[in-house]
This record gives sequence, structure tokens and C-alpha cells, in this order.
Amino acid sequence: TLWMWGIVELRTRTLNETRPVQVGGGFAQLMTSDTASKTDGSIWYWGHVKKLFNSGAGDDRLDQLPPAYLQMVNTRNNVLFVLQGGSVQAKYADLDYNDAVRWLKWNGGYGFGAPVDSGFVQVALAPFSAAGVKEDGTLWQWSLGQGPTLVGGGYRQVAKGGLHTVALKADGTAWAWGSNSMGQLGNATRTDNPSP
Repeated sequence: TLWMWGIVELRTRTLNETRPVQVGGGFAQLMTSDTASKTDGSIWYWGHVKKLFNSGAGDDRLDQLPPAYLQMVNTRNNVLFVLQGGSVQAKYADLDYNDAVRWLKWNGGYGFGAPVDSGFVQVALAPFSAAGVKEDGTLWQWSLGQGPTLVGGGYRQVAKGGLHTVALKADGTAWAWGSNSMGQLGNATRTDNPSP
């Protein structure tokens, strides 16, 4: 069962609860704070991300991704999908009310508009960059308006912070790189590191 609390945008209403309320059943796992998969393999989403992508399918509370979509991650104004075959596709909010939002758009970025590449099994997204792990264990990273750069091999999962990346290798070791101004890389320094 799927339970939520706080202020959450659902399909037809906004939830505003101080205690957990059940909003669905048949779920297998949470994928992000805005998505979950059911035991039948379908993926469901909620929250402000519904403004970025609306599939038109769902129930009275949650929206369902089309079957060809295997993963969805989002920031406040961008969303990134993994499709069948492992291609990636990016979309952005069409909100032109200030320069900050325009800057966050993935306009012209990797996967914007049409699906690109293949072999991705998991992706992560931040406002200015994205990363993805392919089925062969290679990890790729890209930023606004750029194609992917190979980071290395032997990876199985990746996550993005605002300006840093954390990845898990198949051997169980954790690796981090990027901005380290608040010690987020966990390497006992506050020095930025461009590589894992």
C-alpha cells in the first residue's frame, strides 16, 4: 500500500494531511519521492511533476506512465525518462515567467524532444546535469546542452545532488564527485573534485 502525508498534489486534488493517508495499493517500491512502481511493473507518479508530463492515464489520485516508460526522475522544472530499450528522453516545464526558470530548461540538451541513445537502466537528474548507468555497468554524465561523457565502468546505481554526484559500484563501494563546499563528498575535505 502507498501512504502519503503533508501537502502533495494528486491527480484531482491536493492532499493536506498531518497523518499518513492511504492513496493506493499494489505497489512494489518507491523509485523517487514522486514515483513508485507496482507489482505489475507499471509506474505511477504524483506531485508537481504532473505539470511537466501528463500521460492522461491514471486513477482518481495518481497518474500512470505509459507502458514504454521504465523510469522517471525529476527536478522542479525538468523530467528525465528511461524508455524501453534504454533510451533517454528529457522534457522541461514551459514556464517562461523569469530568467531562473528559463535557465533550468533542458532546451537543446541530451535527450530533449526525442529519445536518444540506448542501454540505460537507471538515471538521475539535477537542475543542471544528469547521469545514467547503462546495462554494461558504464556510468555516463551530461549537462545542459551537452552530450554524455563516460565516467567509468563497474557501476550499478547513481544519484544526483544539486552540484555533486554519488554512485554505487557493483562491488558495493560508494563514489562521489563534484562540488564539496559543504563536505558532501565525504572525503574529509571541502575541496571540489571533478572525478570520482
